[in-house]
Amino acid sequence: MSAPDLTTAVPRSPSETLAGMAHVPRMLDKARAKAAGTLGEYMYPCPMDQQALAFIGLPADEVAQMAERKDDAQMADWIGSFGTTRTEGEKRVYSEALLTMGPSDEEGWQRFYGRRAEIAPGRDDVMTYAELIDLDEGR
Repeated sequence: MSAPDLTTAVPRSPSETLAGMAHVPRMLDKARAKAAGTLGEYMYPCPMDQQALAFIGLPADEVAQMAERKDDAQMADWIGSFGTTRTEGEKRVYSEALLTMGPSDEEGWQRFYGRRAEIAPGRDDVMTYAELIDLDEGR
């Protein structure tokens, strides 16, 4: 499996799904890039990765090792076989929660607003971390 070079490109959007779960393709991009030494300024596992890992019930290092050797379809099968079994409804709830998540306190909102203003002044419609990531990465 070839790793993306995140020193020159961006990982997939948090809204992309694998096996019905948001953010998992992005997490795999970062895991593969970390293993290849091309992670750049990205972090694996970041807080959103940690939420995905908790939901699928697998440790970050094991996911990274498998992602190095398996493509997305094989990873979906592996997660389904070795991760926590989830219903389609649970996957929808998880994905919606992840994609609508924003800061949880006033200090966090102030940092969020500051970052949003740096990226795109006047974009008051961006109110979630996933939206901010997509905006920052040019989507």
